[in-house]
Amino acid sequence: MPYVPVTGKTLVVNSVIYSEVFPFAHPSYYRVSLYQLKAHENIVDKHVREVAQQIRDAGRLNRPIPVSRWFCSDGAGIKYSDVVLDGHHRLAALNLLLGDGYNIDRVPVHVVEYTSDRVQLGLWPTAKIARVEKMDVVAAGLSGRLMEPKTTKHLFNPPLPEEPTPLEELRDPDRRVVPTNAGSC
Repeated sequence: MPYVPVTGKTLVVNSVIYSEVFPFAHPSYYRVSLYQLKAHENIVDKHVREVAQQIRDAGRLNRPIPVSRWFCSDGAGIKYSDVVLDGHHRLAALNLLLGDGYNIDRVPVHVVEYTSDRVQLGLWPTAKIARVEKMDVVAAGLSGRLMEPKTTKHLFNPPLPEEPTPLEELRDPDRRVVPTNAGSC
């Protein structure tokens, strides 16, 4: 398994204990199931339609979606949840394209060690809250109690590579795909 648990990095959400896992390399690029991704912010529908059109016109997704990977066990096995850190509108646009017949079943992601100093968390000037912690972001994603659109702003050091991915490759579940153990405990 290419992941190791982060000692002491746990979070309890809805009486379930989650632990962060991260790849040996930071960041690691994968294509994961669309359904494995958990948003932590709401989206603006108009912006989603604009992003979907940009992706459709380009025929590709230019930047993978950065996620923090957390696991839990429900007695039937270990399940992974990838909390989206940035790219909520890109993810929603891919969902929109799925509904338009593009048959997208995979999403390119960068799995990052979220609790490390390499990922900085801030707020957009339009945020309706004055302060946010990384564990607030993870809890919002795992619980489904989403923050307002454009609340959090993440900076990655070093910056994450772009890795443009043609849409047709997102239809092929056999290329560089992480086994899907998606679901909630």
